[in-house]
This record gives sequence, structure tokens and C-alpha cells, in this order.
Amino acid sequence: MVELGIDVSSGVRRKKRLHKLIDLAQAYREISRGELADVLGRDRSRLYPETDNPKLDLLRGLSEALEWSLDTVADYIWAGDHDATPRSTSKDYDTLDQEALAAYQRGDYKRMTELAQEMFVAAKTPDQKARACRLEGNAWDEQARLTESRAAYRRGVKIPGVSKIQHLALEANLANTYYNRWDFAQAIGIAHFVLDRLEEDPPNTPTALECQAFCLYVRGSSLRRMLADKPADAQEIAKRAKMDLEQAEQLYLQLARDTDRQYLGGIAHTCHGALLEVEVELGLRAPQQTVDDILTELSQLDEGNKRPEGDWLESYGWWCDFGANIAFRHLEGRELQQSVAIFSNKLLEITRSFKNWPLLERAVAMQHSLHEQALETAGIDWPHMLDAEDLKLIAGTIGRFPHFRRVGWNLIENGVIIQGSKKRV
Repeated sequence: MVELGIDVSSGVRRKKRLHKLIDLAQAYREISRGELADVLGRDRSRLYPETDNPKLDLLRGLSEALEWSLDTVADYIWAGDHDATPRSTSKDYDTLDQEALAAYQRGDYKRMTELAQEMFVAAKTPDQKARACRLEGNAWDEQARLTESRAAYRRGVKIPGVSKIQHLALEANLANTYYNRWDFAQAIGIAHFVLDRLEEDPPNTPTALECQAFCLYVRGSSLRRMLADKPADAQEIAKRAKMDLEQAEQLYLQLARDTDRQYLGGIAHTCHGALLEVEVELGLRAPQQTVDDILTELSQLDEGNKRPEGDWLESYGWWCDFGANIAFRHLEGRELQQSVAIFSNKLLEITRSFKNWPLLERAVAMQHSLHEQALETAGIDWPHMLDAEDLKLIAGTIGRFPHFRRVGWNLIENGVIIQGSKKRV
């Protein structure tokens, strides 16, 4: 039943699930209803709320009683009410596939999500359904909606009868989702599993080769990011990262030549930039010269050339991150401040025309680290000055990247908000 645009039936379902969860908590704790009411902080005569929209204190109480995470409790209660998968579509699968790829190329990831979901409905074979799940996951990844992307990939993995290469492609994308969440052990483990499976039957098709290249990129990039957390093992980690990234770069360059898909060249360019960071850690490149080389590469965006798009523009954004990482680890004083300020500003400039949340997270984190470095050098404690755009970026990164939460919360708690400012750092 729908009244005034409100789906009343969904509210009834949420209320029933909430009551079932309360019953489950009672059974799990092996206590009486009255005792459960005390645990949940509720009136014993009103254990079961009449609302379908429970307050946070009840959700937290159920979380403690069931020993579930808060988001697991919320997911159960609201399960199914936001399923955007359409029940029908008037277009054929191939048309939807082409439109989804076109949406990806122009950066319309919301539309790509919708088209991928329609593809799933139109699909006739297990592999078609798996590809639809993979494209939906890709679209969620680009929006840094990592919970949704993992769900899409896992849905695809569970489809019976999916071919080996489609299954491995889904696993490869799942590994990338963990990489984007900075969960490197999971990312490396899944990527390693896929690469082992591919070695059993060496890839000889573009799809299989791209899957191999992608897993090498994810594993190598995960190792690269681990350098900051494991300085004692930096040399060994950097050696392994170098091998993966070199092989990934060569495979992507080969695929770009053989298939004439220019975006693959952009990914190869990202691999090359990541290698510069790793080679500095191995002592194969001088830090200041490498930072200067990266700045020279980025200057191409200012020379009146046609601005790159898609994976190529994203790649230049990642080069900003690689350069900043080198500067933070190896430069000091004015050289550090100047180079990171350029990388930060250039990255924000890129993301204005190419909204990419993983890059935006790097930009905010970069600015925070630069601020902390300046405080340490100057010995003066001054707060972050935050305008409306800063707050928007901070809110977006906190919601999408768990590892960023403490930094984001610190900025919100201690920053000074500039009302009505047009400041852009």
C-alpha cells in the first residue's frame, strides 16, 4: 500500500524485523523479557516499540545485547527497503552494456549503477549476470561506496555456473575494494589467490590478462601503502611491490597496444608513478630529483594541451599522492612544504573536474599531514581553518573511509570554521 508517496508496507516490515531482533536478543542472552528491557534501557511494559524507526539508543542496546556491530543491526532492520534493482527493463543486455561503459567513460557513475542493475535483470546466462554485478561494483567503487561494491561483487561470486575467468575477475575487483578501504592484508590475500589461480591456466585472452594486471596492481599498491606502517620491513616490502608494479605496467601497456583501449594506458601510467615512489624507498632514485620529475610530469596539465579524461586524469591525481608520499618521508623544511602544497593544490584542481573520492581522501589527508608537519616545525599551535567546501570533503571522506575517521573527527572537533568564505587551499 502506498499513501502520499510513502511505502507503508516497508515500515511494517521494518517494525516486524525490529521486534524479531528483540526476540533474538532475548534468546541469545537467555534472559526474561523484563531483564532484556533493563539491558536495553526500556520500560518493561514497552519492550517492543510501536515505531518502525528506532532511536539510536535502542540500536546501540541491541548491538551490545547481540554482540553485533551497529551497522549490522541497522542493516537487518532496514534490509530490502533500499533495493534499487529494477524488476524489468525494456532494453537488451548488449545495449545496456554499451551504455554502462559509456557512463563510466564520462564519469556518470550513478547512471552506470542503474544500468548495471538493469543488465542483471536482462541477463540470460550466469556470465552475463556476473558481468552485471562486476559493473555495478565498479560503479559503486568509483563513488567510494565500498560496502555496496563489496555486496555487488559477492553477489556475483555466488552465482552458480559462472566461468572461471568471470569468477576471478569478480574476486580481483573485491581485492581492490579492500585496497581502497586500506585493508591491505585482505587485498593482498585475495589478489594472491587470483594470481595463483591464473598461473594454473596462464592467461591468453585480453580479459584474463587484464585480470592478471589488475591483481598485480592491487597487490603491488597495497604493499606500497604498507611502507609507511612497517618501516622495519620497508626494503623487503618495496622489493615485492616493485616486482608487482613493473609486471602490471608492462601488461597494461601491452593490452593498450593490442586492444586500442586508451584508458589502459592511463592505468599503466599510474603503475609507473607508483614505481617511482617504491624506487625512492629502495635507494634507486634520489628523493628531491624524483619529486621534481613528478612536478614536471604534472606540469603537462598546465601547458594548454587537451585535458586528459577518465583513467588518464585519475592517474595524474595519483601522481600527486606518490610525490607527496616521497616528500613527507624524505624532504624537510621549505622543500617539503612547497612541494606538498603544490601536490595538494594540483590534486584538488583535478578532483574539481573529476570527482573521485579515493583521490579526495588523499587530498584531505595530505593537507592534514602538511598542517601537522608545519606545527611540528614551527612549534606554534594554530588550528585548521575550514570553509564549507572543506567540511563537505571531510564529511564525505569520514563516511567512506574508516581509516580516515580519527583524522576527520579531529578536524571537525578542533578546526575553525570560516563562515561564508570562498577560501580554497
